[in-house]
Amino acid sequence: MKILFACDLDNTILYSYKKAKDGDVLVEMKGSFKQGYMTSHSIDVLKKVKNEIVFLPISSRSIEQYKRINFGPLEPKYAVLSNGGRLLVDGMTDLDWEKETEKIIGKRKEDLAKLDNILKRDQDFKRASIIDSSYYFCLAKEDINLEEKTKEYQDLTDFDIVTNYQKLYFFPKGINKGEALKRFKGSYQFDLVICAGDGKLDLPMLDLADIAIVPEKISGSVKAPVIYINKSSQVFSDFVVDTVAQILSKRVWRKMFGKKKDKRTEEEKRKDREQKVQETARALKVQILSLEKKKDFAFNKVCEARAKGLKEQEMQARNLMKQAMASYKQVSGMLMTLELAMEQRDLAALNVSFFESMNELSDFVIDSSKKLTNAKTKKSADKFTQAMFYTKQQSEKIDNMLEDGNYAAVMSSGDSYSEFDDEIDSMLTSAELRGAIPAGKIR
Repeated sequence: MKILFACDLDNTILYSYKKAKDGDVLVEMKGSFKQGYMTSHSIDVLKKVKNEIVFLPISSRSIEQYKRINFGPLEPKYAVLSNGGRLLVDGMTDLDWEKETEKIIGKRKEDLAKLDNILKRDQDFKRASIIDSSYYFCLAKEDINLEEKTKEYQDLTDFDIVTNYQKLYFFPKGINKGEALKRFKGSYQFDLVICAGDGKLDLPMLDLADIAIVPEKISGSVKAPVIYINKSSQVFSDFVVDTVAQILSKRVWRKMFGKKKDKRTEEEKRKDREQKVQETARALKVQILSLEKKKDFAFNKVCEARAKGLKEQEMQARNLMKQAMASYKQVSGMLMTLELAMEQRDLAALNVSFFESMNELSDFVIDSSKKLTNAKTKKSADKFTQAMFYTKQQSEKIDNMLEDGNYAAVMSSGDSYSEFDDEIDSMLTSAELRGAIPAGKIR
């Protein structure tokens, strides 16, 4: 069972130097200045449970601010930053996530620039800036009433305005920790989600948790089905990690969210597995038909460019066609694997788990290919596993290129599929014989 522990950073799992106590561990430097600390107890407990969870920081911090933190052996693989605007994977920006964020923000990017012009001239703020092209942040002077300031700017923008102490945030619609959690869960499937946070910015995320861990001050605003509330004087970060450890050790989540006992007979299970494999095979056939259309589309572009003598456009369309042909070959191999499994009645060995979409197919393959009993089926499934991620990415890339008409985008990758050049040349020869394009121009 995959368990996600999504956790706010500041004042939830780490603290500024102002709250540091003897024995706390320095984890963040700002230049030469000691900035952030974690309790030694929080570090020790996280070390013990880290292999049982996916630890995901979700923070309004910018990428630059996050990279100041040194988690040491607790370094998370993933981190959602800029209040959901950015995702780091192994310390690198996830470009697909960034592209999706840009789509969410859309024309509001221009509104961010307008806000920048206005807010930087406001003398009530000590600091005002756009954070990672995702939202706007202001730090007000100590004597400024932020409630009045919020009312002042609500008439100027429809951004979500959130205050926290003397901080003022302007978030475009869709840029919040809750939407970020949805996006992350959509890409990386989890069976149980535990969230911890201490403030207003965390509420959208906490509401979506299976289990929320919160301080008493915000507990009345949280809508999660199960809420653990720190009503004691225990440091909140220690309460958070102790609660996570408690949930894991007592397997509380099994009672709350565990699967019910399967009462089906073995024959019923076999039929269900067979049905799901057949459904997947049908989905693959649909994708094959789609890729055939993409091949035909690209080939028509090749012919059009050949007829007009446009060599650069012909090369671009040719490379696009090779992309489609490569994906077609991969998906066809997947279909053959499943048909082979069905033909050899090796479904029990496949241990097919429930999946509703092609996005979940990769998990099925990785899990099932380790459990195959039939050697021939296993060999095919190994190829299936290797092809899965590549095919999904390629199919999405081709869809985007066809939609945008951006054939130049594949120029650099066409040489990777030189195996298809002879096949394309053969198709062009046939087109010449049919008179579809001028003869005598085959390279």
